[in-house]
Amino acid sequence: MSEVTRKAAENPADKVLAQGTVVGLANHTVLVARDGTELPIDDSAAPVRAPGGPLLGVVLVFRDATAERKAQADRARLAAIVESSGDAILSQTVEGKILTWNAAAERLLGYRPEEAVGKSVSSGRPTRRPLPPRRNSTASAGSWAACSGWPSAGASSLATPWKT
Repeated sequence: MSEVTRKAAENPADKVLAQGTVVGLANHTVLVARDGTELPIDDSAAPVRAPGGPLLGVVLVFRDATAERKAQADRARLAAIVESSGDAILSQTVEGKILTWNAAAERLLGYRPEEAVGKSVSSGRPTRRPLPPRRNSTASAGSWAACSGWPSAGASSLATPWKT
């Protein structure tokens, strides 16, 4: 059955017999055991033919997709946290190239993602907007750069070393 609609899934064997080709069920399909336990699955069905001959039957393959579904849900939850955060969050390669840039980074630093992604974190480009003061007991004199590693309004790069 469908995890989303809770409707019965189409029988893949019937589909193979009708089409004579390999088919897969829709995404988010679950098998329901007699005791009501549900198992998320990925599946496929393929025709079984005699060499050069007629269709003899169908082989069904079901694979437990529990780990993949959990990983998808975890990634979606993390993405929602990053996008809804008021903090500038970016990811980078080991070489320092920006891979992702959230909405707060755009708002705080003044660059749209398409302007920042692919650039070096220390590309020498200044921020476009003055950064707001941030209250943090570990920061010296209320300096944004002191507590976050982000440049002050007059800085010459997208990121500066941590200051204490």
